[in-house]
Amino acid sequence: MELTAELLAPGGKRRKALEAVRGAEGPLGQLERAYDGMIAAQPPPNTALAKLVTEMTSLDARHDACVRALLYRLDGEIVIAETDEARVSLGLLRDALFPTGAAIVQRSYVEEAGEGKLREARVTPAMRRTLAKLKFLDGRTGEELFALLQSSARALGEGEVKRAALGAEGQLVLKSGAARNQWIRVVNSVAAYLAAEGIDEEPILGAIRAAEAAAERGASSDTDPGVTPAPGGDTPAS
Repeated sequence: MELTAELLAPGGKRRKALEAVRGAEGPLGQLERAYDGMIAAQPPPNTALAKLVTEMTSLDARHDACVRALLYRLDGEIVIAETDEARVSLGLLRDALFPTGAAIVQRSYVEEAGEGKLREARVTPAMRRTLAKLKFLDGRTGEELFALLQSSARALGEGEVKRAALGAEGQLVLKSGAARNQWIRVVNSVAAYLAAEGIDEEPILGAIRAAEAAAERGASSDTDPGVTPAPGGDTPAS
């Protein structure tokens, strides 16, 4: 949130750059409302609730990074496939993984966890063998990222159980996730507005975009963000 506060700081370099854009009142107001929403959804520091919010945010980021990595890689493979058979097979795999495309990353923690269970049933052994053939530059395979995606979805479900146990206080976890998703939508909306106006987003959103990229890279690791799996289970920058 520090980067958003810096962007919105009166008299700041980034805010001045945004204010210089024609019709900037709309995007600026959207950013301010999204920032206020994140502030309102912050739990008291150094509490079990604050720890859970941090854990769930990290899990969600890891889940979303895996979605994007697999989805965009498969999109590319479909484009360059040399036969209709390969294109159809890859398309079926992509749709089994992500029937709604990238929209899943904007869903609630409960929905992402539930979709993980449905995804497990849709992806066939043959599809998993195809994923195993996809190699990423860091040495991991598509099957390994699929396993990481699924463990993240399960851990989100386990985190939801913890949240529910907190009663009314646990609602702040949902509010925090919703506020984060709204902030992401607003930043993307502002970026689209700047592009439509022919304005380079770097002087305005550059620091936020760099932090997002760093968070994505960190989130795609298989380090456990802290939610302890239930017995028998697997384990934004703003």
